[in-house]
Amino acid sequence: MTWNTAGRGVLALHLALLLSAPSGAHVDLDDPLGGQMLTAGETYTIRWHPRILHNTTDYDLWYSTTGNDGPWLDVAMDLPATNTDQAPHSFEWTVPSVDTTNAFVRVRQDNAGDETDYYSMSNFAFSIQVVSGPTGDYNGDGLVNLADYSIWRDTIGSTTSLAANGDDTGSSRGVIDEADYTAWKSNFGAGAPLQFSSTSIPEPTSWCLVNLGLLSALGQWRNGVRSTFE
Repeated sequence: MTWNTAGRGVLALHLALLLSAPSGAHVDLDDPLGGQMLTAGETYTIRWHPRILHNTTDYDLWYSTTGNDGPWLDVAMDLPATNTDQAPHSFEWTVPSVDTTNAFVRVRQDNAGDETDYYSMSNFAFSIQVVSGPTGDYNGDGLVNLADYSIWRDTIGSTTSLAANGDDTGSSRGVIDEADYTAWKSNFGAGAPLQFSSTSIPEPTSWCLVNLGLLSALGQWRNGVRSTFE
């Protein structure tokens, strides 16, 4: 077979494209792929599955609010892996309170030993909207009620799941702590009919108080201050 100059050029182009193309994905992010409009404080299910099996130890999830180049913020680390072909994986994510039209999620397939780790992320940007509501409305439904207390209780001490960060000032900035409970308690019943205010306000359980005490001790230890618990 005789190749003319044009034929050789086409072949070279095809070879270049083949060599430059990224290798096939070993893990696929299934949701969110892009285009969604999420609301701050809602629970959204992130889904993914392995395409090529490895000796996978766990999966890590991040999100970015500024595009697919990051910076990347933790969603959840060391999530258990099911090493079965195409096995579905998921995580219930509390959407952060930030307005953006350029959000992405990324998953890492964390493989043991010297094996390469593989990544997948949203194909396109999705949006997050913050719905204005009273302080203490941690699920964005316009009401300050027991559902918001549950979100606070379940995320005490978190620095990544911040839907219940009702007081983002001073030592409470970027962490769920007692100040966020106080913000919720002070506004309990806001946005609801008057009869709702007769509902009793729950106090933190002993488990919650222990966590709050540990957070307080840690903060004071970092500042070199001896803590006295009441």
